[in-house]
Amino acid sequence: MELSHSETRRFLEFARKLSKAPSGAAVASLLLETLNAVSPVEELRLVHWDETKTWKEWIALSKGVEARTHEACPRPRRRGTPVFFDPRNAASGFIWISSRDPKAVQMLELMTPQAGHALLLHAALKRAERAAISENDMARHALRARDEERRRIAQELHDDLGQTLASLKLNLKWAENMIGGAPDLAEAAAELSGARATVGAMLRKIRNISHSLYPRVLDTAGLGTALEELLREATRRSGIQASYSTRGAETRLPQEVAGALYRCCQEAVSNAVRHSGASKINVQTSFRNHEVQIIVEDNGKGFDPARLYGADNRIMSSGFWTIRQRVADLGGAFRVSTARGRGVVVEIIVPIGSRNGKWKPSKQE
Repeated sequence: MELSHSETRRFLEFARKLSKAPSGAAVASLLLETLNAVSPVEELRLVHWDETKTWKEWIALSKGVEARTHEACPRPRRRGTPVFFDPRNAASGFIWISSRDPKAVQMLELMTPQAGHALLLHAALKRAERAAISENDMARHALRARDEERRRIAQELHDDLGQTLASLKLNLKWAENMIGGAPDLAEAAAELSGARATVGAMLRKIRNISHSLYPRVLDTAGLGTALEELLREATRRSGIQASYSTRGAETRLPQEVAGALYRCCQEAVSNAVRHSGASKINVQTSFRNHEVQIIVEDNGKGFDPARLYGADNRIMSSGFWTIRQRVADLGGAFRVSTARGRGVVVEIIVPIGSRNGKWKPSKQE
């Protein structure tokens, strides 16, 4: 039996409203309302396994919805029509209606999977609420996990694959030297030379990739040296004059703090190179008694500050959003100052000392 035009319209309206139904009771009420527009239905029972590991039952009548809780899955009443969320599993939950009218049953069969998906979504949202995990907390956790994965991959590229290629390059050079003096092996020597050049190019590329994932100089020489290298590379690639300056005695920061600040600067410099149209970029770090301040400034075209935030007061730029998350994770502050034709200034201030007091700064030797 095919749906009529009006019945199809009712189903589509149900699907639209279902996405906004805030609870199981609202879903049951919407089901009954939609069915009554097709064929009279006096009572509807919605039974579903709740996220609290109990069976919830919503009984919808014309006068309202009643909610009940059960330890075991209730059975459908004999009179009427049940439709199970999983037809192969009677314990999957169901929607029962007091009617056996074919039109109502057909509509119920179409709506049941949609209602099941909505209830699963509600359960997932409630689990997230109970865990008290905010969107920002999850984003910061993902950033930390991504940074750690980048560092691990960079180390593997440098220590394993990089060392293997370096050894192969030396072996090729040794073989080339061994046969280089034989006239009848000149062609083989040329092939070895070409292979050595290819391996050398691969080795340089792997080292560049490893450095972009995680600059090892952060661990060996500190944040300032890593930022100087970052700006030299930005100048080489873009032609923009990039400079670095520092104030105060540089403090050796913990790995996670130095890594996060480096990523913030990397993102700010990348934004300036790609979007600002600037001819100059300056990065300045200032180490004070209880905080470190980083300023990334360009002389580019700037932009309207109103474009920085959307209607929900969220930062629109993914780059600036990432910086803010990283800085917030360090317990710091982040600010962007700009105007049309006046460049962009990104300011980051992070307290020196951990969020939980586990580490203390030490002067870099």
